[in-house]
Order: sequence, then C-alpha cells, then structure tokens
Amino acid sequence: MSAVRVQAALTQAIEIHRVRYQCRRVRKEILDELTAINTKVTTLRAMRNKIAHFCWMRSNDEELWGTNFAGGMPSPKKEQRHQAKFTLDDLAALHRESYAVVDQLLSIFEALPKINEDALLQSPR
Repeated sequence: MSAVRVQAALTQAIEIHRVRYQCRRVRKEILDELTAINTKVTTLRAMRNKIAHFCWMRSNDEELWGTNFAGGMPSPKKEQRHQAKFTLDDLAALHRESYAVVDQLLSIFEALPKINEDALLQSPR
C-alpha cells in the first residue's frame, strides 16, 4: 500500500472508532493523538517527496537547493512549488521530527487494546 492509502485507512479507522464504536474500544485521547500524528506525517511525507524527487545541489557549505525540472511557463506560484532550499540544520530537524513521530506511534500502538483476532473469526456452530 502506498503511504497515502495507509494514511487514508488510518483516517477511516479513527472515524469508525469515533462514530460506530463511540470511543469504547480506543480512548478519545488516543484517537485525537493519532489524528494529530497523521497531519504531521502528511507534512513530513511532502518534505520527503521533495528530497527524493528533486535534483539537488549545494548552494554553499550549509545549504542545498533543489528543483524538479517542471515544464511549462514559469510563474511566481510555480516557482515556489518547483524549487526548495534546505539548510543542513533543516535536514537534521526533519530527521529528528520523523523519528519522533515513529517513536510516538510505537508508544500509541503499545497503548491500544489487544484483540484476539482468531477468537473473533471463529463462527459459532
């Protein structure tokens, strides 16, 4: 599954737990935290895509400049979208933030109630 689909599935699961199960299985605080993390992941994923898909060069020892070589007529709006600059400190901060989100997700998953799926799948005879 793509990252976008995983995020969409998480959003749907959160909504199901809020509406259908009325937060009886998963506490509202955990659902709120997962929603906030999902928003952070969207931002981090956009930054990751720029880093992965742009062509990068060093502006100087402390800064990187990248472009995606988009075609078409240039405009100020497109220029902002098709170019990016990162300092080494920006990249280090993105790295720390990404790992912090992973750690936060791991702690949330540990707090989720454990459900025995095999017992739920067995049909009564």
